[in-house]
Amino acid sequence: MAQTTEAEVINTNAIEIKDTGKSFEIVKKPEQNNLEAIFLDKQNFVPMLQQVKKIARGLVADPTTDEGAKQRKALSRKIGSLKTAIEDEGKKVAAALKAKPKLIDATRKEVRDTLEMLQDEVMKPVKEIEDRKNEIIEISNLPASAIGCDSYGVQDVINVLEGHAHDEAYWKESYAEAVAALNESRRQLNAMLETQLKQEEQQREYERLKAEEEKRNRQLAEEAAKAKAEAEEAKRKAEEAERAKAKAEADARAAAEAEARAKADAERAKKQAEAARANATVTVQGDAQKAIKDAEKTKSEMLFPEDQQTYKRTCNREALEDLKACGIDEEKAKAIITAIVKGKVRHIVMMY
Repeated sequence: MAQTTEAEVINTNAIEIKDTGKSFEIVKKPEQNNLEAIFLDKQNFVPMLQQVKKIARGLVADPTTDEGAKQRKALSRKIGSLKTAIEDEGKKVAAALKAKPKLIDATRKEVRDTLEMLQDEVMKPVKEIEDRKNEIIEISNLPASAIGCDSYGVQDVINVLEGHAHDEAYWKESYAEAVAALNESRRQLNAMLETQLKQEEQQREYERLKAEEEKRNRQLAEEAAKAKAEAEEAKRKAEEAERAKAKAEADARAAAEAEARAKADAERAKKQAEAARANATVTVQGDAQKAIKDAEKTKSEMLFPEDQQTYKRTCNREALEDLKACGIDEEKAKAIITAIVKGKVRHIVMMY
């Protein structure tokens, strides 16, 4: 018997169509119930595509005529309706395939949850025993967590400990062990609390005594600083008084010396004045006698009264020149001469 080659194998899933003239209808086969299998293999559509290709390319219709155009449009509609029918069936298959992962996940979750629930039920008694043992370990470790805490912190740990104080129905097989752990932790924590309270009381007393000592030290320091300031102020005032006394004594000595110098200067000036007056008297008397003689001689030589006026003007002019030579300006010199002529300057007269 001859063997069947691969090309001769009949594809039972191959899609076939029937041309009714108005449309292409898909030929349904009883064995083609699995649309997913059909769409998963594109070879299932090759015979149908070849058949449509043969019909489309075998069409003899002149598109330039109305009849030819109608035939081409009719064939295009038939191909389009076939395309839509296959596309719709494919969408249904794709939708079903997309829904499968969700269904699979939902099934997996339900199975997983059920098995985990059964695991929990099986392990629940064991877990409860382990949880109670772990709670007892936690109770035993509570005192260690209070190390380094102040009294408030230790009290907080005691409050946590009392939250573990359950009855026998709660502890079941671990009741005796739990009670022993609770009592031991209470003993340790209460001892720690008592010790901490004593230490804090001692610390407060120490701080109080320290504050009092610091206050006393501040007061002593302030008093010492005040005394030092007062001593320095007294010293400063004493030094100022001493300097004032020394200055007063020096001033008194200087005043006495100045008074003595003034008396000596006055006495010396008096003697010099008396000597000067004596000399001046002699000189003036000599000069006066000479001036009188000169004046009398001049007067005796005058012939007319107007000569006397000329003589007086000459004397006044010469006196003015002499005063100006002494550094007196002309106006003041004239005023001085006028005062002398009128007899308003004591001890001085104009010798005409």
